[in-house]
Amino acid sequence: MNELSLAPLPWPQAPAPGLAFPYMVWAHEKPARTQAPLSNSGVPNAQADFLQSYRIDVNHPGQSALPAFEAAIAARLGVPKEAVIATPGASGGLAATALALFPGNCVAVEVPGYEQLRSLALRFAAQAVVLPRRVEHGFAVRPEDLGRALQGAQRQGQQGHAFLTNTHNPSGAQLSRSEMAALAEVCAQHRGVLISCDIYQEFLPAAERAWTCTVAPNTVTIGSLTKAYGLGPLRLGWIALGSGLMDVRHQVRDATYLLWVDPPTTTLHAGVAALSHLDELRAHADRTQAQSKPLLDHWLRTTPELEAHVPAHGLVSFPRVRGLGADASRNGHACAEWLVQHAGVDVVPGEFFGAPGHLRVSCGLPPETLAPALQRLALGLRTFCA
Repeated sequence: MNELSLAPLPWPQAPAPGLAFPYMVWAHEKPARTQAPLSNSGVPNAQADFLQSYRIDVNHPGQSALPAFEAAIAARLGVPKEAVIATPGASGGLAATALALFPGNCVAVEVPGYEQLRSLALRFAAQAVVLPRRVEHGFAVRPEDLGRALQGAQRQGQQGHAFLTNTHNPSGAQLSRSEMAALAEVCAQHRGVLISCDIYQEFLPAAERAWTCTVAPNTVTIGSLTKAYGLGPLRLGWIALGSGLMDVRHQVRDATYLLWVDPPTTTLHAGVAALSHLDELRAHADRTQAQSKPLLDHWLRTTPELEAHVPAHGLVSFPRVRGLGADASRNGHACAEWLVQHAGVDVVPGEFFGAPGHLRVSCGLPPETLAPALQRLALGLRTFCA
């Protein structure tokens, strides 16, 4: 491990100055321009035939739909129904939690990481600092790194929060229950909260899931039905508060009122129905992991241009590509564009996650499509970097 790799990570520079969320602009304009989109981090949209009998409901959501959905999520997570707040997708949950908890405080945000987390911390927190995740460490989060990141909070009398994803977007690295509890303890020492977007834990076997809201009292889980179940268009998610955060529940609910008031009644009904069909919805994710993920794992281990962590579960990986540079003609954006034009594959530039030199590559395709796509990607990287 060289000295450079252990240096403090700088705050990432925005790929598009002036925009708070340029990744989402890119994701709506350029995510899948080829027949091999290795840029999608979840399964394709579900064939939700069980929803076809649902009619539009114009009753107030609080009449039955909202409490029914929140109670169903609470039962699934094993928490009291008062701990759950429905949101329009995980993005809504992240935004409401940030608005409620961050003002006046210090927030350590994982880097590399999902761009919305960094932007929300910059928008709402008094101080936003880097919480490093390094490929050399398997993209783990170490308690000592979190402690160092939050030192300033203690000096300035701020609460010190941590804002991350588990499993990690973009690398797929998984933190265990004990590792998350250790991070929550560091936050507790700074009177803070550990907030984690847990949407990719849905790809884990049930016995391995460690919902963050259950590992310690000062924790929050953000969830959704999007990535593993293909129900992103429903825009349904949730915030689940740890047992020690019931006193801030009204602040969080107030933030949701300020941002969107209520999720749609009909969508909430559809969410309750979906929760009773999760096993059949999940079948596609299980099949994809069983058939396609071994191909991605082999590609990560055998492609010489890569330095990669191979995640145990999920569809995403975040290899470092030897030969990518900071120059505009050789960075991740230039490489991703070149791969579309010359290799017929889509990948996500690492710059969107605060990590130049990396690409996010996923395997959410049938094996007969994925195998040749990975071959073209390896050849394309070799050619581009040469």
